[in-house]
Order: sequence, then structure tokens, then C-alpha cells
Amino acid sequence: MKISKEEMKQMKTTLESIDLNYWFSDSASKGFDTEKIYIDIRPTAVRLRFNKQEFIQLLQLLDTTVEFVEGIASKVENKWHRN
Repeated sequence: MKISKEEMKQMKTTLESIDLNYWFSDSASKGFDTEKIYIDIRPTAVRLRFNKQEFIQLLQLLDTTVEFVEGIASKVENKWHRN
């Protein structure tokens, strides 16, 4: 998946806003598969499916990736300002 830093940050914010306990209880009340959460990747037709632990790991991966990307951007910016 190729996304910009801003898109990644927005994805992280969107995913962090999901209340997993509500999702799984609401899905169960509607008769859906309560073991998985489905995430549509727009504008593509891709739909990702995660269990609760995988979803939490995805959030951790996004945290690490955003921190890494922002750290690299900061180093590059500092280098250009020194020159």
C-alpha cells in the first residue's frame, strides 16, 4: 500500500477512533461475524479483515511508522536548514 505521510496519519486517526468493544458487541447484535472487523480501503475496492489482536497490532504498526516517518522528515528538514 502506498500512501503519503498525511494519509497515514489520517488513517491512524480514523482507526484510533473506532471503539472496538462497541464494534464487536454491535456486530454480534446484528448477527455479523463478531471475530473480525472489516476496513474498506478507499478509493480501492480492497477490504481488509482483522481480528481484535490483529487490529491492535495494526495500530501499533501505524504508531511506529508515523513516528519513524516524522523522525526522518525532521532530520532532513534540519539538514537543509543548516546548509
